[in-house]
Amino acid sequence: MVPPSLFTIPAVQYITFQFGEGVWRFPETIDDIMEGDNNGSSLVAISMGDNGLSGTMPSFLPAFKNLITLNLKGNALDGSLPDSLPTTIEFLNLQDNYLTGTLPEGLGQLTNLTVMAFGKNKIHGLLPSWCGNLGKLRLLDLSHNEFEGPIPRAFSQLSSLEHMSLQNNANLNGSISALEPLGALSTLMLYANSFTSTIPEGLFSNVSITKEIFADFGHNNFTGKLPQTLSERASNTSESTNLFFLF
Repeated sequence: MVPPSLFTIPAVQYITFQFGEGVWRFPETIDDIMEGDNNGSSLVAISMGDNGLSGTMPSFLPAFKNLITLNLKGNALDGSLPDSLPTTIEFLNLQDNYLTGTLPEGLGQLTNLTVMAFGKNKIHGLLPSWCGNLGKLRLLDLSHNEFEGPIPRAFSQLSSLEHMSLQNNANLNGSISALEPLGALSTLMLYANSFTSTIPEGLFSNVSITKEIFADFGHNNFTGKLPQTLSERASNTSESTNLFFLF
């Protein structure tokens, strides 16, 4: 088990523990964590990726009121996501675990997030409209899960989003028109879903010609032609070196 005392040393700001041998679990509770300026208040980063951590997500995480980074990728964590996390979090990476359940509404309160990566888990349900609250989000990875249904219109509010991966969910469907207004978007991975309709005319239209664009629309049910703005970029030799499309 990860020693509980690791989280209660007042002066500790960063916990970094990666590629550890053996099987580890978080303690169920940490009695010494208190509110205010006491134990745990200095902690700003927990990075424990690729360690063989098993069991559920720890329930004591909301006690860390100044936490900015939570990186638990590449472990064997299971169970559902916690209903709440510190609202100070900017970087949240739980990729490549065995997490289940749906995305809890409480995550919509994490308005400081710039990275939210839940790829390669077993999370299911509809994509929640509260994602539209995450106006600072630059990377969203929900790939290789079990999501279904359409992309909510609220996703059009993600004005800072640069990279989105929804690939390999199989039952995501409908239109992707909610993504058309995203002027910062330059990476869009939609491979192996059930999306239909045409590719929006304005998608990627505001991306600088000097910026790389990567999009994968393969194994869906899109119809129609490639939008004119994208066709023009693809036909321009000087620009096409920065343009990558897969169908």
